[in-house]
Amino acid sequence: MPHKELPIRPLVRAFDPVGPDTLGPPDLDFASLFRERNVPEDAPLTLYPEQLGVPWHTSLPWVRQSKWWVQGEAAGRDLVNRISADKASERGTLPMEFMDERRKGKIDELVEDAVSCAVYLYPSSSPTRIELLTQALLLLFFHDDVMERGATQDVR
Repeated sequence: MPHKELPIRPLVRAFDPVGPDTLGPPDLDFASLFRERNVPEDAPLTLYPEQLGVPWHTSLPWVRQSKWWVQGEAAGRDLVNRISADKASERGTLPMEFMDERRKGKIDELVEDAVSCAVYLYPSSSPTRIELLTQALLLLFFHDDVMERGATQDVR
């Protein structure tokens, strides 16, 4: 496995909707289709979820993860801190959960979701692109939460 010295992003949750006996072993060696002899330095990490104890019911034996997840997480937290410092919550433009005791849990949840999306959907991205993707996803999540809240819960 390339990049053995790099830490993989910790797994926080795993969802197993169907159980382990739904699919048999793959008929095709998918890994051989994408195997590279010389792994470039900026290549994403290759993970084998079953070896990590993650429920994995698919014929694809591995996934790719961007090795820039730490930078993405830092960029996401930086964006949340900047928005919070702007006092946007006082204008009713942040999700309701940002204005009470649920704040830390909501921030952790949103950053976790945005980073997960960016590093698994775009594993070959550069550090800057992972940072920007994480921040863009956070903005989408904020917007979605505010729009779901609607005018009925507007705080003014």
